[in-house]
Amino acid sequence: MRILFISGVELGYECCKSLLERKTGVVGIFCYPGELKERSGYVDFSDLGKKYGVPVFKFQDVNSAEAVSEMKGLAPDLILVIGWSSIIGEEILKIPKKGVLGHHPTLLPKHRGNAPIPWTLINGLTRSGVTMFFLEKEVDKGEIAGQKEFDLDMDDDAASLYAKATAATISLLSEMLPKIEKGTLKTMKQNPGRSSRWGKRRPEDGIIDWNTMAIYLHNWIRGLTHPYPGAFTFLGERKLFIWKAEIVDWKQKSGRPGEIVEAGERLVVRTGDGAIAVKMLQLEGEEELGAKEFVERNKIRAGIVLG
Repeated sequence: MRILFISGVELGYECCKSLLERKTGVVGIFCYPGELKERSGYVDFSDLGKKYGVPVFKFQDVNSAEAVSEMKGLAPDLILVIGWSSIIGEEILKIPKKGVLGHHPTLLPKHRGNAPIPWTLINGLTRSGVTMFFLEKEVDKGEIAGQKEFDLDMDDDAASLYAKATAATISLLSEMLPKIEKGTLKTMKQNPGRSSRWGKRRPEDGIIDWNTMAIYLHNWIRGLTHPYPGAFTFLGERKLFIWKAEIVDWKQKSGRPGEIVEAGERLVVRTGDGAIAVKMLQLEGEEELGAKEFVERNKIRAGIVLG
């Protein structure tokens, strides 16, 4: 079976690498050009193409006439789309006889839409998964080809969830592709009555509101950490990114939300109902530091208010 792979992110890279290692018939890779390298999770697939002798095509718009022409020339039986931010057009959907298989890192039809990994953690979900589905004209609404579930806990962050989603997708593909090739795969229609949708996120949406509960802020920070743009507040006039934090038992009623109530071995900040200990943070334009080093280097003291 001839497979054409479309992706621009790390999750797709790892899946593509797995397919190439197993010699599953990848005949071409379409990825983003270098000018888009600032996108979250961006990966250059050139090394995979070189190592495995597979042509790599770089297009910002895979629906362009040139890109579609290249795809048709490869004569794929199946197209895999894993981690591509724009909608796949109808001309591409018509190319492979076995269809175009898309990917979404939630259990469809729940949680359609944008930024699924951050939203999963921001909303404090304890179980999630990945879905492979056949693409149609309407976004995220095609028939489900397969799903793989996994558990989440309070220690998971965007990076660990990303890793779990990657492993689940690789496993799911290994189960599905032989069935697709043989024509024995059974699909399932999505139930629109059980659907939900998450909205688009922008880097500026990551601002921290210290008036909210500690559990919410913990979820906020772990959902927006690497490889995403990050949750942030302000130290004076300077933007301060918080990459990792944990909830602490803070029974004192002193201080107001956003106030640093402990600065030493720990950096503890008051929230709306308690406190969190900030573990990794970074002033914009500077290096990321652990709490103790950050306190010492920037002469941080209790009583300073963030925000």
